[in-house]
Amino acid sequence: MEEFEHGTVIIGRSSDNQLSPKYISEEFLDDHCFLRYAVQEWHEHALAAGPALFNDDVWDSDNLGKMPTLRDTWLYRAAEGGHKAIVKLLLDRKADIDTKADNGMTPLAWAAQQGHEEIVRLLLEEGADPSLKDDEDSTPLLWAACRGKDAVVEQLLGLDGVDPNAPSNDGSTPLCWAACRGYDAVVKVLLAVDGIDLNAPSNDGITPVAWAAQRGYEEVVRLLLENGADPNAPSNDGMTPLAWAAQQGYEEIVRLLLDKGADPSLKDDEDSTPLLWAACRGKDAVVEQLLGLDGVDPNAPSNDGSTPLCWAACRGYDAVVKQLLAIDGVDINAPSNDGITPLAWAAQRGYEEVVMLLLENGADPNIKDNEGSSLIHHAASGPETTLRNVLAWKNIIIHNQTSDGLTALHIAAQRCKVSSVEALLDAGIDPNISSYSGKTALDYALEVQSGPVIGLLVSRNARTGPSWDLTSEIIQQWAKQEWFLALEKVLMDTNLVSSPERLVEASWTRTTSCRDDTLEINEYSLDIPYLEVTVQSNLPSPVRRIVFRTVSHDQGIYFSHRFSEG
Repeated sequence: MEEFEHGTVIIGRSSDNQLSPKYISEEFLDDHCFLRYAVQEWHEHALAAGPALFNDDVWDSDNLGKMPTLRDTWLYRAAEGGHKAIVKLLLDRKADIDTKADNGMTPLAWAAQQGHEEIVRLLLEEGADPSLKDDEDSTPLLWAACRGKDAVVEQLLGLDGVDPNAPSNDGSTPLCWAACRGYDAVVKVLLAVDGIDLNAPSNDGITPVAWAAQRGYEEVVRLLLENGADPNAPSNDGMTPLAWAAQQGYEEIVRLLLDKGADPSLKDDEDSTPLLWAACRGKDAVVEQLLGLDGVDPNAPSNDGSTPLCWAACRGYDAVVKQLLAIDGVDINAPSNDGITPLAWAAQRGYEEVVMLLLENGADPNIKDNEGSSLIHHAASGPETTLRNVLAWKNIIIHNQTSDGLTALHIAAQRCKVSSVEALLDAGIDPNISSYSGKTALDYALEVQSGPVIGLLVSRNARTGPSWDLTSEIIQQWAKQEWFLALEKVLMDTNLVSSPERLVEASWTRTTSCRDDTLEINEYSLDIPYLEVTVQSNLPSPVRRIVFRTVSHDQGIYFSHRFSEG
């Protein structure tokens, strides 16, 4: 078939003469035996068979001229693979020396990328254009620099049309790429060229020295600084090379930059200093380098108000916290914009060692944030062990309330933290304080249906508040479930409740125990394993309070009941 002979089923040319693979339908591939394999593997077979076919008639210009698409594709594949003899033969047979692959790369670009010096030399001698760019505006020089091919970089520099500063479409120059990847040999070659732009940034504003500082390439940083790179050049977000190095904890690079005049007081677009970045990432060695330098303020906050101490405490970096606390003038209680102090951050996240460091150094445990939460509230939302340590500290106001009137017990109950609830109760907190909306800790536990918390609170004589909405959404949802209907039937059958409406008006709690005698109910399935129901009855009877408890066993669901007067 003529289309197979010319290769046009496999490879095509776009309107701008770029070679690109053509996609053959699965149906067509299924109809032609071995075509799928041939389409996928013909390059490798052609390259492998090339040396044996040098004297074959298939290599003459007339035959290859009938297959220009395959011939030119073969050329860039041979250049990429380092097959010099095949490249030379194809060039002798009139292959297009500047043919482009589907990504716009020429044979010279492929050879430069792979570091094939002899093929690069051959292609240049045969007239390949070193200034041609691919679809991402990358030149052969940029590809060689990007891949660390210093010998090829040296071959290309100084040729007519080769611009050592020509960037790709992301703005990165050959020097940017070499610095970013730590190719110090390539950096040396580029720095020796007249007119090289040491500070040319990529589109995001990051200069070569900033790239090297960010990635930890010490030798590249040294080379660039010695040749005059700007140590304070900011990226588009204001990050300087020193900020990048401090953030990553590269101590030697920090030292190099400081020795060459890097300003440690410069801030990025979020007002973060190099010191703040080092503290934020737990880089204690760099924190030590920066503290005490002229212009370094240990309390300088970022735009969210967080100081270096805030960040270190928030992330549990106790070594950094120790360093900062040793500095005269550090503000141990400086809050972030939301009013949360370093101590509160550490307690909330459960960093016990940091909590104790701050308390021992005089942090105020009763400062409230913008929502009225103090240390005790943040500790209640953290691990139980942290809360117990906080409760043991002097001067803790255990009954502090937030701007909504929430106590630490309310918060622990809301979050179903049984151990924290128990710790607070053991410390003497009043379980019946109401929030400003009239709810007690038991009410909040009821809302989240936390059986263990409810059982614990009830055992400590906790009560619901006056504002408990007996017709709330949760009660209405329960009223539609089978277990509710089962309980309603039992109560109605025993004449304990005069109407279904009376049951809906009951207050509901869950518990983890079953008391007294049980009555087996087999025909109903309960969705909630543990339930305590208290029905306030207005019937003309000495019985005023009936408590029903349920517990789930493998044998079935059981009710128990207890009566109390008055």
